[in-house]
Formats: sequence, structure tokens, C-alpha cells
Amino acid sequence: MVFLRLIRFNNLIIILLTEIIAKYGLIDYFLKTNDLAYRMNTSVFILIVASSILIAAAANIHNDIHDVDIDKINKSRKPIPNGDISIKSARYFLFAFNIIGVVLTFVAAHLINDPYVAIFQLTILAILFAYSNSLKCMKIVGNILVSLSIAMVPVVIWVYVVYDKDAHGLIFNDNLRWMHLSVFFFSLFAFISTLIREIVKDREDMKADVSCNCYTWASSVSLKTFKIAVVTLALIMVVIIGIYQNYVPLSSIYRTAFLFPQLLIIFGLIPMVIKAQERVEFKRVSNFLKIVILSGLIIPIILLLE
Repeated sequence: MVFLRLIRFNNLIIILLTEIIAKYGLIDYFLKTNDLAYRMNTSVFILIVASSILIAAAANIHNDIHDVDIDKINKSRKPIPNGDISIKSARYFLFAFNIIGVVLTFVAAHLINDPYVAIFQLTILAILFAYSNSLKCMKIVGNILVSLSIAMVPVVIWVYVVYDKDAHGLIFNDNLRWMHLSVFFFSLFAFISTLIREIVKDREDMKADVSCNCYTWASSVSLKTFKIAVVTLALIMVVIIGIYQNYVPLSSIYRTAFLFPQLLIIFGLIPMVIKAQERVEFKRVSNFLKIVILSGLIIPIILLLE
């Protein structure tokens, strides 16, 4: 249980679901409906998912090692500040996960005969470590970089499909344009929703961050400015969902399902943000955002049932 808290198991499950849905709920669905025989090799897919999870787990550990002083002030349940796991032991896990994750990345790239594709996941790794080491407190920059790394999760699958030599250029079939657009829509959804959550978490941890000379954007602006920014981002997300929902040429059931995250944002998230004043209330907003994110990411399951 302590180990699962160290790697933030719940977040890793979301990454797992996102990549499964990106492959089977979006990419394979569009390939099937266009009568194209190509499918990503299962071994490659397993390697990509495993490397993504290991890299994310390593980044979580690395971030906790760097934030140990802040987490002690916040009385966090995280294993390192609580003393459940020593920093030395955490570093061993960090090293092992990084090495194995990078090796699996290169093996997957080798199997599709394009070793340069591995650079994509290594870039995600570099972003996450740069964030923990020096960019976390650089105002909005740190928030954007973390959100960008999460947004890349579904795109990783797409990249390996596009550059797979076995695809023989079929992926650039004009009939598959909505496959590409759908992957990038979910990537954008992940980016904006994660950006909101990162900003909210910074407001939640504001006192501890400031006491450790970490001045994030959320801790540097007034509560009014913070709320305006978060509500604006939430409304942008609703609009983007609406545009995709209106134009994607798929079943009415699939398109109607997007009303659920929209309603959660309009009638749940936004009122919670407007009312929030104290740390515990921002914690609730952060937790509610997990529900919003999950509600949007699982919708392509509907395509699997058609």
C-alpha cells in the first residue's frame, strides 16, 4: 500500500486507461470502419504502455523527493515525508523505473523499425524531470509543462502507429482524418483539464509553497484573478468539447455522451471554484477534476460497443 502511494497508483491507472482507449476505442475503431487491415502489434502496445507507466511512476517519485519539505508542512500522506519510505529507497525505485522505462521505449521503437520514435517518450521524461528539478516554481511554466506531458499520453500511441513501417502509409488515408483529429481532441482535453487541476493544486498548497520560497502562479495572484482564470479555462474546455461533439461524424450516442463532462464542468466544477475560499475547498475541486477528466477519457468505450 505504501509503495502504491509512492508511485501514485491511481494516476497510473488513468494513464493505462487513456492509452488503451486511444488504441482500441479510437485508432482501431477508425481503421476497422475504413476496412483497413493494419493494427498496432500487441507487443509494441504493451511495451509502450509499460514504459509510459514506469516513466510516470519515476517522475512521481522524483517530484516527491524534491517536494519533501513542502509536503511535510502540508502534513501530506505521501510516504516520503511521512517516513514510510526513505529518500534512499525512493531513489532506488526512481533509478530502476527510469532505466527499465527507457529500455522498453527503445525496444518498442526498434520493433516498428524507427528508433527515432523513442525520442518522443524521452522528451516527456525530460519535461517531467525538468519540472521537478527547476521549473515547478516558474509561475505558469511549470503548470504548462506538466499538462503538456499528460496531453502527450494518448499521442504516444498515435506516434507509434503513424511511424510504424508496417502501416505502409495507410494511416495518412484521407478517410482517417477524424481519427487523427479525435486523438488530438482528447490530447487537448487532457491538457486543459490537467492545467486547471495543476493550478488548483498550487492554490491548495500555496502556504507551504511560499514558505519554501516556491512562488507558483496560483500563489502569486489574487483569489479573484485565480478564479477568473480557472473558470475561463473551464469554459474553454466546454466550448472545445462542444465543437468536437458537433462535428465528429460518429454515432449520436457517442456525441451525446459528451454532455456528461460538460454538465459536470458547468454545474459542478465552476460553482465549486467560485465558492472555494479555503485549502480544503480547493482540495475538493482538485478531486472533482479527476472525475471530470475520467468522464471525458472513457467516452470512446462507446465505440467499442458499436
